[in-house]
Amino acid sequence: LFGTDGIRGLTNIEPMTGAPDGVMARKVTVIFMNHGRTPAIVLAYRLSAGFFEEPPLPSQARARDMPSGAIIGADKPWTRSVDFKFTKFEEENRKKKVVEAYLYGEIAYRDIFNDEPHTWFCRRYTGRQFVLGNMIAGHLNGSD
Repeated sequence: LFGTDGIRGLTNIEPMTGAPDGVMARKVTVIFMNHGRTPAIVLAYRLSAGFFEEPPLPSQARARDMPSGAIIGADKPWTRSVDFKFTKFEEENRKKKVVEAYLYGEIAYRDIFNDEPHTWFCRRYTGRQFVLGNMIAGHLNGSD
């Protein structure tokens, strides 16, 4: 979960088929959850996964196409996914701690008060899942 109010998210990782030879691929699903008592209109979202020496800024994730006027109902999920593709070399470097794999992004929405808050996140891959770990710095995870 990211943030203490507003829209939060969970992740799920599934193997993908059809990746080119030498490339491993996973479909990573993020579930944005509106934990408010009123609907939220999604204005924009960014979502990426990749390998970095340092945690990437959520604002640098790739902007994603989305339905115009998408609404997340009160206490309802909004599911999005990203393809996480990597080579055996990248995975070996992750295991050696040369680089880390991250899932990162942000979502902006409008609430019923016409405010436009957003939530941002960065999660590190453990080999099984993306976790918050020790990345509690406000520029990596939070909401306004």
